Amino acid sequence: MHHTVLLGASFGYTSHVLGFLMRNIMSDLRNKFGKKLRRIRRDRDMTQEQLAEAIGVTLDFISRMERGLDAASFETLDKLAKALGVPVSELFQFPEDK
Repeated sequence: MHHTVLLGASFGYTSHVLGFLMRNIMSDLRNKFGKKLRRIRRDRDMTQEQLAEAIGVTLDFISRMERGLDAASFETLDKLAKALGVPVSELFQFPEDK
């Protein structure tokens, strides 16, 4: 009985730590993605408003993605890639990964 309580407490702590790590990893990915999206968009002399209109989302959503505050769905990733003229994989190729 005592071991069950310890395992439960240990699991609770472990799941909390794992949750924290996953949030940080995802936040880092969103930030890298956002910077890459902004760079590609600017390289094409496209405004956030033009990109938003091209893919059918709000200007605020583009801004939030570029700042790493929001993430794109698979459908939106496909639309972004097409509007920017790049393969989806290019959106996830970060300078330090090369």
